Amino acid sequence: MPVDVVMDGGEVYFILENPQEISAVRVMAVKPGGEAALLWELRHNMTTPVKERRFPKVKQLKYGVALEEFPVAVGPAELQKNVEYTVHLDIGKNFAKEVFMITDDKGLVVPRPAFSRQRGRVYTAVTDKDGKKTFVLK
Repeated sequence: MPVDVVMDGGEVYFILENPQEISAVRVMAVKPGGEAALLWELRHNMTTPVKERRFPKVKQLKYGVALEEFPVAVGPAELQKNVEYTVHLDIGKNFAKEVFMITDDKGLVVPRPAFSRQRGRVYTAVTDKDGKKTFVLK
């Protein structure tokens, strides 16, 4: 399942094609040599029975924002320039995964989009009267 990664005003957002119920979110830094460091994670406590867990339905998610449905949170750590990151969203029996980098000029690059239909996508940020941003595909 595709997840697009966009940056607006120095903030990183993860955008799905359609709203989905997510069961976990992880962002990891991939270091040279293949080591991975966990920077941000939202998930359920594994001792909580599945029937008691709540799964937020989201279309977009801002890096570092806590969601009350997830009682376990790690981080977020500050994202650095010129580091390769991986975002992984658990979505029922599926998942969405993407690799991205923040560049020196405060831009964001997705070097190898997971799906060909993601290539060339451009989003516009629309801010409502309450200040909430929504990203719309151009």
